[in-house]
Amino acid sequence: MGKPNVLARIVEGQDVHRAFGAPGDWGYHTAIGQGLYALLREKRSDG
Repeated sequence: MGKPNVLARIVEGQDVHRAFGAPGDWGYHTAIGQGLYALLREKRSDG
């Protein structure tokens, strides 16, 4: 299975962070994975 079709998910109306999926889908070592992980941590700290 390949990477999620992010653009299709965004066009369907999903939030950008949901459209990209989990950080591990991209690899925590990649820029996208690190960005998604940071976004998740930020959202959790906001409550």
